[in-house]
Amino acid sequence: GVPCRALVRDTARAANLLPAPTSNSSSSSYPDFEIVKGDVYQYSSLPRAMKGCNAVVVCTAANDKSDPFGPFNIDYQGTLNLIAVAKREGVKRFVFITSIGADDPFNPLNLFWGILFWKKRAEEELQRSGLSYTIVRPGGLKNKLAAGESEGNIVMERPNT
Repeated sequence: GVPCRALVRDTARAANLLPAPTSNSSSSSYPDFEIVKGDVYQYSSLPRAMKGCNAVVVCTAANDKSDPFGPFNIDYQGTLNLIAVAKREGVKRFVFITSIGADDPFNPLNLFWGILFWKKRAEEELQRSGLSYTIVRPGGLKNKLAAGESEGNIVMERPNT
């Protein structure tokens, strides 16, 4: 396997959702998995999480609908912090999971304090950063399919298709 490190704000919650951390245990299903406490909005908490990483996968999102600054703080400023630390730490690939509709200022999701607007601004900063990057814009993520739904193939397209 590939060593993996997860940056989380709440280590207790992460312990219930993620594989148990290991340290070079060949008996584990998840060798070399580590949980690091931090917050994308707190720059000083990020270098430890990225030290020695070849790639970073960012799938953050503001989720407190009562916080009008959440999308700016997390989806924009937090991503800028991650980009800056990735450059400083020599990360070779930055994968950024945003959302379908990030180019559409009239998308209804922007009613949630401009969440797609700030994701798009962060995409633009990543594109200018000099890092090697991939931007993924999923149309929807689900844990379980609803009645009548079926799994489909992944579709790779140019933006806004």
